[in-house]
Amino acid sequence: MGRAARHVNGKVIMYANKITKSMKAAISEVERRRKIQLKYNKDNNIIPKGISKPIRERLRMADEPETKVEQFDIKEYEFKTMNKKNQKKLIKELESEMKAAAELLEFETAAKLRDKIKELKRMQ
Repeated sequence: MGRAARHVNGKVIMYANKITKSMKAAISEVERRRKIQLKYNKDNNIIPKGISKPIRERLRMADEPETKVEQFDIKEYEFKTMNKKNQKKLIKELESEMKAAAELLEFETAAKLRDKIKELKRMQ
């Protein structure tokens, strides 16, 4: 409720058969805080507006391969012809990139890398 209440066009829909004490308390607290915020905005001539962020550089470079998954689109025969040392090195690189993607909250990329790693380990 708190995040929605702070958004310019925020709205909260609560589904319940009856309004409980905790719901009443939460609603009254949000209303109390909203009154304080509105008074503060009025006193300081603040007009609330939503934020606008520039498009991330990463989204603009859609043509470039994002991960080693796209860079190393390795066919089964290519991987099998690599020596064991290079196979392990490639898998380690992909694992470190997977962990980095997860830390950056890029879970789709991390999942693609995880699947590619499993596939390569299976081929070893």
